[in-house]
Amino acid sequence: MKTAAAVAVGLALASCGDNTNGPSGDMGGTTTGSGATSGPGTGATGAGGASTTGATTGNSGSTTGGDSSGGAGPGAGSGVGGSPTTTTTGAGGAPVMPGQTLCGDVQLGTPMNIAAGTTVAICAGATVTAASRASFVVSGTLLVQGTMAAPVKMAGAQHTPGFWTGIALAAGGKIVATFAEIHDAATGVDARAGSTYDIDHILIDNTSLGLALAADGTVSHGTIHGLSMNQQGPLITVTAGAPHVVDTLVDKGYFGAVDSVIVNGPTTAPVFDHMEVADTHCAFHFNSGAGVTISHSYVHHNSYGLMVGSSTGTQILHNNFQDNSINVGACSVGISGSLNENYFAGAPTDSSCVFLTVSASAPAAYTSDVGPRP
Repeated sequence: MKTAAAVAVGLALASCGDNTNGPSGDMGGTTTGSGATSGPGTGATGAGGASTTGATTGNSGSTTGGDSSGGAGPGAGSGVGGSPTTTTTGAGGAPVMPGQTLCGDVQLGTPMNIAAGTTVAICAGATVTAASRASFVVSGTLLVQGTMAAPVKMAGAQHTPGFWTGIALAAGGKIVATFAEIHDAATGVDARAGSTYDIDHILIDNTSLGLALAADGTVSHGTIHGLSMNQQGPLITVTAGAPHVVDTLVDKGYFGAVDSVIVNGPTTAPVFDHMEVADTHCAFHFNSGAGVTISHSYVHHNSYGLMVGSSTGTQILHNNFQDNSINVGACSVGISGSLNENYFAGAPTDSSCVFLTVSASAPAAYTSDVGPRP
């Protein structure tokens, strides 16, 4: 179903636990209710609380969210009337139907649950305006179909960091996104265990935490701007899996105070390739990890380029480390890893990193094949 103009969506959701290293988000369970609608000429609600598109709308229709069964009002229609230019749900419902496409101005009133087996697309050029604590909670598939000429823009109704929750991917949930912008969110994309993501060309700014990654997937051609001195936490957290973050700029952090990219989990193995990370305390901070890789990246203007922590098998290959107070440091006893073919302005490591192998350091900064590619 294509909804062209303003689409107001909402779904009451249960609260889930805190997100590690980032703001807690709303994770959709199922919400039950009577599903009753009332008022003359009211269209029927479909199963799962999805509003249908009957030709007329009753005076006081309310629908249920989640997986409840809807009921029909006294003057129930068949639900097969013409598509209105504006669809409005009641206090607890969301017009989420398989194959639905959201276009034009989309008003996201409350969390929108995309159920397992359901695909919702946001078409090129759409603008999503989110109310406080609104979100996309994805157990099915969310397609964000922006183009270079017509990106999809998602922002809060107020331009305040954390005003809306962002996009949360539940277990089994999937996002495929191109040319997307996320502004004013608590967490831009929260990919929880068991989810997948394939994101190409994304801008995230005025947002508390850009990416929270606990599952395998790829983010490429990203730009993640921090809040400078207002940044309270990291811009990227990785807590599980082997995410690939490629051709991505991470900057405007809180220099000397807050880390930008944090890795946790003894088996976590992200790959950071062709990145640029600047303006923060630790560009990368590996509390733990196994085989974490930074390659072909430009790491500059940070207190630490990399704080190794307790990670093992760390691979640091063909990077430029410049204008950092310490390039690689704060290594714990028993770590392991290699620093190969890197350029370091200054000493490669501090005195704590005796367990790292440094080899084939470049005599001058690389002028190509380092940092994000177009």
